[in-house]
Amino acid sequence: MMKIIITLFLILSITLQIHNIYTYPPTRGFDSLGHIQNITKMQSEKRLLLPEETPQSYHPPLYYLVASSFPNLKIVQWFNFLVLLTLGALVFYFFKRVIDSTIPALSFLLLMTSLPVVVYMVPQISNEFFSAVLISSTLIFYYFKRELLGKFSNQIILGMLVGLSLLSKSTALVFFLTILIDQLILNKLDFKKYFFSTYLLFFSSLLISGWFYIRNFLYYGNPLVTNIDFPQWQYFQEPGFRDLLFYINLKPFLYFDLFHAHWYSFWGGTFYSFFYDGSNALIPVQQFSKAGVLLVIQSLPFVYLFFKGCIHTLRSPSSRGKFFLLYISLLFMAYFFYTLKLPFYSAVKASYLLSLVVPFTYFVNKGLEKSLVLKAAFPFYVCIYTLVVIKNFWIQTYWMR
Repeated sequence: MMKIIITLFLILSITLQIHNIYTYPPTRGFDSLGHIQNITKMQSEKRLLLPEETPQSYHPPLYYLVASSFPNLKIVQWFNFLVLLTLGALVFYFFKRVIDSTIPALSFLLLMTSLPVVVYMVPQISNEFFSAVLISSTLIFYYFKRELLGKFSNQIILGMLVGLSLLSKSTALVFFLTILIDQLILNKLDFKKYFFSTYLLFFSSLLISGWFYIRNFLYYGNPLVTNIDFPQWQYFQEPGFRDLLFYINLKPFLYFDLFHAHWYSFWGGTFYSFFYDGSNALIPVQQFSKAGVLLVIQSLPFVYLFFKGCIHTLRSPSSRGKFFLLYISLLFMAYFFYTLKLPFYSAVKASYLLSLVVPFTYFVNKGLEKSLVLKAAFPFYVCIYTLVVIKNFWIQTYWMR
């Protein structure tokens, strides 16, 4: 019976995405005009772009190559929906193997599809969600093969996945570094074993994506050149404050300042754009949202279980999931320094952390492990959470005017 209930809520969650894609204009979203300019320019000129040509052409080209093969922008949005279905299949496969039970696997699939950061990113024309799904697929493959990289085929497949991830967004460099560090730890600093566990991985990923970063280095002296390195694309918005108070300010949590926290609080802006739409990608700015506050409060048990699962994994003498902790730490450090490099309100948004969806749900599961009561209640709670998500994120036509 529970399988049927969760399946029905999954259908509701998918219906939400179908409705939103149908309603959401392609030109809305984070930096959408720049992403669209990449696609249309590649369509018309039939070539790869250089970083200085458009505001977003510094990004690796894989998403834009795929998107430029479609006849119109609405189909690009439906392609994002296909990418979501791919992520869903991967998450279900992952938890079915980790837990070996269908109902919990379906529950975590429902949680993933209902996370606000996923819900509001899917309709947008952007490389962010595409990149996050590629990285997630690589995370899942590595989770099951990390002790088996001595086998050449595993290294080559992982290298291909890493290479494609690096061609979708430079964020994948963080995961590449995670693998290299994790393998060094796993091989107990035995550099001979380490070499034979990583050399084909390194070579195959470099073969696929290395040309892009080498080209940037040869042309601009910087493999990670971005739009702000060119005068015509530099930001002109007023910079936000990046003092100590910005990074320790917790006032948004006291007042539920859902829509403005990213202006003055690192933690508030990040939290409200992961568990709500604090950057207003879909939901219009409001003075106060009761439904939004309810959704944020309902996310707190997931946050509690996440941290509980992290602590449980950290204390475990041997846990395969420890590399997830390493990835979370490195990605959060990269995100932190990015907000320092770009001291603007728009730099504080959880879409940059979208590839943490799989680690997040993994540690929520770990937080449930020792409690039969929580395990039993979890599927029901996720269903209720999904209803509140739909209430908040079902796009009304007047939102888009």
